[in-house]
Amino acid sequence: MEMELKKRGNKLIVKMSGELDHHSSEYFRDVIDNELNKGIFDELILDMSQLQFMDSSGVGVILGRYKKVSSLNGQVIVSGMNSQVTKIAKFSGLLKLVKCYDSLSEVDEKL
Repeated sequence: MEMELKKRGNKLIVKMSGELDHHSSEYFRDVIDNELNKGIFDELILDMSQLQFMDSSGVGVILGRYKKVSSLNGQVIVSGMNSQVTKIAKFSGLLKLVKCYDSLSEVDEKL
């Protein structure tokens, strides 16, 4: 898994590529938590347009970041999920907790 992080005001934008699974979820958690601990972000935006696969470990690590950001009155937003990632996010209940958009440009329009 590869990640590109951008900070835009109170937003932390994470462009993800590859696979978010049991092999990469700890790395994802460590990188995101490190950034969240550095500053106050109202929004964690996960651009999943290049994410090819996610398993339950990936869902779990996103839920953990959701709890952390929510405890600070922030929100987690996901965008660009493919059909496989959407399916596991839907079945896990993740989509009931986070805002979901088709693309990062749609996120920019709505927020």
